[in-house]
Order: sequence, then C-alpha cells, then structure tokens
Amino acid sequence: MNDKKLKSEFNKVAVYSGSFSPITLGHLHVIEHAAKMCDTLYVAIGHNPSKTSLFTAEERIDMIEKDLDEVVRPALRAAGIDCEIKVEAYEGATVDFMKAVGASVHLRGIRGVRDFQWNFDKV
Repeated sequence: MNDKKLKSEFNKVAVYSGSFSPITLGHLHVIEHAAKMCDTLYVAIGHNPSKTSLFTAEERIDMIEKDLDEVVRPALRAAGIDCEIKVEAYEGATVDFMKAVGASVHLRGIRGVRDFQWNFDKV
C-alpha cells in the first residue's frame, strides 16, 4: 500500500513533541518523514520546568515555522504530500495535549539507548 492510499483511508492526527531548543536537522528529518504518514502533524513544544531552554516558546515557534517553510514544506509539496503541519506550545501532560487536538499517534525521536530506555519506561 502506498503512502497516498494509506493516508486516504485513514485520517490521522499525530503529535511530535519535544523541547526543540533549538530545532535541529534531525528534528526536521523526523517531521518530513512523519508528514508522509498523517493528515495533520502537530509539532508540539512542551514546557518542562526541569529544563532550561535557550529560547522562549514564541522564539522556538518562529524558528520552527521558518525552517518548515524553507526546508520541509517545499520538499513535501515537490513529493505531492499534503499534510497540514501546525506548531504549538503546550503545558502539562503530552497525552492531554493529544486528546485536545484529537491525535492518535505520538512520535518521538530516539538518539540512543538512553533515550529509548527513558521513553520505554514511560510507557
């Protein structure tokens, strides 16, 4: 089953959450690939009081939108991929944000064994 057929049969809303302080090429790579599998993708900037961010949530939203406009959205258009990508900041539990936007898929980037173990323990 190809990506377009899969997307036409299932209306999927996904959330890719993180601090994105700052956003990296790796993050953009995950966003580009995730957009091929869903109709709406939220890049959700979570507030973690135990982390110190280099940039405010508003600055991160602006940076992410700029990078999406310059890198990701043109690549998706060229590939014929139609996914709405929204960038929003949120506070509280990610699962509550997911419920609020109607998401059924949560995406996480894993950099190594430590990240995998931390995420695995959360499930």
